[in-house]
Amino acid sequence: QATLIFLLELPEVPEAEIAQIIPNEARKYIPVPLTEVSLDWYKVPKKETYSEEQSSSGSRKMMEVVVVAVRNETLSQYREITTKSGIEVRGQEIEIFSAIRSVFHREISPTLVVDYGAGTTKVSVVEYGVVRAYHVINRGSAFTSDALARSLGIDFDKAEELKKTIG
Repeated sequence: QATLIFLLELPEVPEAEIAQIIPNEARKYIPVPLTEVSLDWYKVPKKETYSEEQSSSGSRKMMEVVVVAVRNETLSQYREITTKSGIEVRGQEIEIFSAIRSVFHREISPTLVVDYGAGTTKVSVVEYGVVRAYHVINRGSAFTSDALARSLGIDFDKAEELKKTIG
């Protein structure tokens, strides 16, 4: 819930100008002040296709940029945890990016990735290894267990066990 991932389509500009454009465009998507988040982004590599070779040269060239926003408070908490535990951290990443690296091989078709957690469900659409859409739903498996417990009149732990064994 502390992260937001979105895709921007921007006019093709030199790499040096992207850093100035991204914060202005990101304001449209981020519901908190930009001072409360850290931004990171990467330019999506172009796909070379026959249709692009045949396109008219007069049309304005566009580029896609994946933008990630993470709350500064969350980053500080993770830094504090790693410092106190004595772990050397070289970097941090959002789960969907590690899932792409570990699960995807060379899939090119759009793939739906659902991370069904206890408190939230994260839904992502990944195409060519790029996150095309990312949504966090404020319902997870604990909500299902709670609803099951209430409807059957049993305690939460029994509902969890039923959910795991029966489905």
